[in-house]
Amino acid sequence: MSKNIVIFLLACFISSASSAFAQDASRYSMNFIGNSYSVFSSKVEDDLTEHVLYVLAYNSEEVFDYQGFRLYETDIDPFISEIEQVRNKYSEWKEIAEQNNVKNYSKLIDIDFEPIIAISAIGDNLYAAASKLVPSFVVRENGDCLAFITTSKIKLNNLQGGDNLDCNGISFVFESADEINEFLTAIKTQRNIVNKKDALDKLFK
Repeated sequence: MSKNIVIFLLACFISSASSAFAQDASRYSMNFIGNSYSVFSSKVEDDLTEHVLYVLAYNSEEVFDYQGFRLYETDIDPFISEIEQVRNKYSEWKEIAEQNNVKNYSKLIDIDFEPIIAISAIGDNLYAAASKLVPSFVVRENGDCLAFITTSKIKLNNLQGGDNLDCNGISFVFESADEINEFLTAIKTQRNIVNKKDALDKLFK
């Protein structure tokens, strides 16, 4: 894919993200973080004609206006499957933790996520980098159980040719299976929107 196409794609991301409550955008909550985030699709023209799904997520560094991940149409179903596997393991381990009064414990969840493109924006500066999500199960001091799905530190490439930036990681943090289900619903809703748009596009060739 050419650099110009990537820059156009990220420009669509900024335009759409700046109106996060726009029609057709879905939202999901991360109550542990105290915020909600958008999931939305955008049609990229020129050499890239498929719809792209953007999933905004949490990053602790306030320097970034927006951060999240980009999913092509072929990425959506595998991503949904990976998140469903995390939900199932989280529910299983949460029950075990509650039954055994577990506190202050963490363990990686053995689910191998496919590589994913991390995306970021600071004003008009667009950044992207390959990344990989790693899920883990965490029991806090008070016994609350969390599902962390996070990248490691990322070297973000400035698509305008400026300085690259380090990012501490982009994360999903869920404190219940219901929150994970809400996230899945947001992704599936946008997948259905993409499928409907694709069906319309096929009518007008």
